[in-house]
Amino acid sequence: MPYREKSPDRLYYSMGMVAKLLKQSQVTIRWWTDRFNVSCKRNSHGNRLYKKEGIKLLRVIWYLRKVEKYSVAGTQRQLELNKNTWLKKVKFNVR
Repeated sequence: MPYREKSPDRLYYSMGMVAKLLKQSQVTIRWWTDRFNVSCKRNSHGNRLYKKEGIKLLRVIWYLRKVEKYSVAGTQRQLELNKNTWLKKVKFNVR
């Protein structure tokens, strides 16, 4: 069997991988996905798969909720008004 390098760039990330990256429970990630309309794809088994853009948005949500101490309504308001600003401000590299 020939050796194959693992590709550092993934197209989709599983729920478990996203939870580990953000150091949050899968329940929290699932709730944020539904509440803040974060786009994700589902595979044939119904599992959520996230692209890098979705993970970056989840990171912004984490930052607003945990660091800036916004309420859920405040976080939604900030995302509606200044989503692009927050995406630029909060640095997060997805590997």
